[in-house]
Order: sequence, then C-alpha cells, then structure tokens
Amino acid sequence: MSEVDYTQFIYKKCTSNNQEENIAKKKPKNKKTPTDYMGRSNKFFVFVVVLLCFGIVFLSVDFFNNGKLTSFVLKAFDGNSYNYYLVVSEHPSRELAYEQSAIVKDGGGSGYVWQDEKYLVVYSLYMDKSSAVSVANKNTRAYVKSLSYSSKKTEVFNFCNTLISTLSTASYDYEKGQITESELLSITKNQINEAKELKETLQKKKPKESVHLLNLAIESLNNINIVKPSKIEIISDIRYVCSSLAINMKNYI
Repeated sequence: MSEVDYTQFIYKKCTSNNQEENIAKKKPKNKKTPTDYMGRSNKFFVFVVVLLCFGIVFLSVDFFNNGKLTSFVLKAFDGNSYNYYLVVSEHPSRELAYEQSAIVKDGGGSGYVWQDEKYLVVYSLYMDKSSAVSVANKNTRAYVKSLSYSSKKTEVFNFCNTLISTLSTASYDYEKGQITESELLSITKNQINEAKELKETLQKKKPKESVHLLNLAIESLNNINIVKPSKIEIISDIRYVCSSLAINMKNYI
C-alpha cells in the first residue's frame, strides 16, 4: 500500500485560513454616524417631553380636584384608609385605669382599657376629628387619640368600618332619644347577620381571605347585653364594641 502525501492539502488549508483572517481584519467595522446618535437623542427627548406633559396634566387635574387623584392612585397601591378618633384619659397603672373604666361605663362611655405606652381608658369613638375634639375639651383629663390604617383587605375592613360608623351613630341617636331601644337592638342584630353572611361568602369564594377581624366583630356584638339592659348599659356595650374593633384592626392588616 503506497503512502499518500497530504502536505499539499495541509498547505492549502493553512493558506485558506490565513486569507480568511486577513479579510476579517481588513473588513471595516460599522461605525456610528452622527445621524444614529441624533436618532437616539431625539427619541430620548420625545420620551422626556411626553413624561413631563403627563406629569403637568396629572398635577393640574389633581390640584383642581383637591388632591383626589393622588388619593385614588395611592389607594390603588396601598388599599383603603380608615381613620378613627378616640376620646381617652391616661393613667399610670392598670389598677387606676380599671377604676376609671368602671366610672366611664356607669356614665354610658366605652370604658375600654387600652395599654399603649401608658394605660388609656376610652370614653368614646368618633369618625371625624372635630367631634372628638369638641367632646375632649369638656373634660380636662381627656384628649383625642387618632388611629389610622391602610389595608388592601377592603371587603373585610370596609364592612367593619361601616359597622363602627353605624353602631356609633346609633348609640348617640339612642342616647338623644331619636331612636328606640328596639330599633337600636335591631340595628345591632342586622350587623351580626351581615357579618356572618360576609364571612360565609369570603370563605366560599376566597378561602385564603382573612376573616379573623369578622370573627372578632361577631363575638363582640354577641357579647352585648340584650337581656333587660338599662339604657346606660346598652349604650356602653355598643361603644365598647366600636372602640375595641377600631383599636384591634391593626392586628389584622
């Protein structure tokens, strides 16, 4: 078997590779022209102008609507906001707080004892600050404690917010003689039934939705004394429920 000389093939291959390398080296690179840079610059300029125009329009609309547009955008990200104003008195010890609580309940107030930095006794709850301040100014020992929450659990929190508002208003109407005891108890019963219905609905449609706050509302309302209560007792019980829910909302956000 004769030997084959591959030298010529090796030489051709090397020569071919060298030629390709030289061509690649000589091939001019695509250089950016001034037109290319101007195109990019124009696009960026247009983007900035559009963004500025949108910002100006947004701020203008928001200004003439007293900040409602900003509030709407914030709510979309943070959820709804809930604000309460409690008339409270401050006490240095638990014992003194509970002594004051008994006095407040005897007068138809909430009497809820709340340990914040110090022991606080809640007299009453209001949905607007001016009403709370007006009541607090009548008592030298009392002042207004504000609570503010934001939550995306709007179904549960909206219901509890409405419940607090409804019962708080009803207790004052009953105290002033604008509604009867049976009407007040009927309102309370309706709130219990609505809380139970919402709880069942959420558990069916949204099993992961937290209903613990609803459970607290239901349990608190069921604890209201409706067996031959005095006028003062039922008013105090309802105000206790309202302040208790408002204060404990922070645990369910």
